[in-house]
Amino acid sequence: MAHGTPSPSRNPTSSGWVGIARRTLRSVGVNRMVTNSSWRGDRLLVLCYHGIALGDEHDWRPGLFLSPMCFEQRLRAIAEGGYNVLPLGEALERLARKSLPAKSVAITFDDGFADFALVALPALKKYRFPATVYLTTWYSLRNKPLFNLAVPYILWKQRDHAVGAAPQFGWDRPPDLRTEIGRTAAAISVLQFVRNHDISSAGQHALLEEIAAALGFDYPSLVANHMLRIMTPEEATRVASEGVTLELHTHRHRTPEDPDLFIREIQENRDHIRAISGVNPVHFCYPSGVYRPAMLPLLRQCGVFSATTCVPGLAEHDTEPLLLPRMLDFDNRTQESFEGWLSGVEAMWPR
Repeated sequence: MAHGTPSPSRNPTSSGWVGIARRTLRSVGVNRMVTNSSWRGDRLLVLCYHGIALGDEHDWRPGLFLSPMCFEQRLRAIAEGGYNVLPLGEALERLARKSLPAKSVAITFDDGFADFALVALPALKKYRFPATVYLTTWYSLRNKPLFNLAVPYILWKQRDHAVGAAPQFGWDRPPDLRTEIGRTAAAISVLQFVRNHDISSAGQHALLEEIAAALGFDYPSLVANHMLRIMTPEEATRVASEGVTLELHTHRHRTPEDPDLFIREIQENRDHIRAISGVNPVHFCYPSGVYRPAMLPLLRQCGVFSATTCVPGLAEHDTEPLLLPRMLDFDNRTQESFEGWLSGVEAMWPR
């Protein structure tokens, strides 16, 4: 899943010269001036989200999950700033025609976590903001916590729990769960064990329950709280009926180098989304933000109109539509930084 996107540092840039510069620019009116400029008016900000926490996921992985409070702050800033939130398809069509309204924004979610239906959508509806969900469909059909997210989450939750060697999990030596390095090593060992033994999806979830039991973790509560799983087809159908646009993210959240396999990923993904929403999806998001030049002609061959990356920036009229930049929001991004992206000032900073 999109957990491959690197998590930002836990130290938000609210102090030091960067924070001082942001506050100074805002206080002297630079943000407001750029926001209302023709320069910003000709550009589209596409926001990228993944999950909105149902519990403490934002403390565990702030680069992937926002707290509901942080997400509410973001939406309120968009509303109070008078930004025009457009459906992604309309926004891109108007960008191409150079007819964007002032201060245009589009909101996108990668993967299609169940928390979108439970937390994000009610918040979006409160502000009457449209949104696009790039849905990965193979996981949608499973209705289970994602193995490669649930394993590191359980290890983090049980970081004060001592455990011995467990070769049946790939731990030939007792893992050290007290440190991030130790937990990462333990999670990698589990994933490598699964790969080496070619363990099926059903077998992985049985293994996950065994790991949880060995660590004294309440696995049924994870399932009952709908954490770390993708929306089911029924849930996705419901959000689509409420105005959310479902778009392409590959069927198995992968981008194989083999052209035929890559095309099949798009086609299977499209078939499932069409069955769920009744709409033909033509917009795509690269899983984990990974793309290669060879993908572009294949996407065109599949009738894909646009593709979004995780490269930060604002989209312009002449931006390659299959390499659209986005602003990846995360829980420990300061509100000043977020509002800087809304205005466009943040896009001017050297990277």
